[in-house]
Amino acid sequence: MIIVAGQTAAKRKRPEDLASYDLYLLGLEVQHRLTPEGVHQALRLHKQSLAIDPGFARA
Repeated sequence: MIIVAGQTAAKRKRPEDLASYDLYLLGLEVQHRLTPEGVHQALRLHKQSLAIDPGFARA
């Protein structure tokens, strides 16, 4: 199972821009605070990530 999960992750489309990936990671971090402010901030960061790299599906 772990090997399959690793292979699946390796096949995911990589972000074209590392700034987009950084914003995505920051969004994940604040999202896990589970506060209304954290959720709003996460949405803002993920939208910024998508504005930079619209093809980055994880954001």
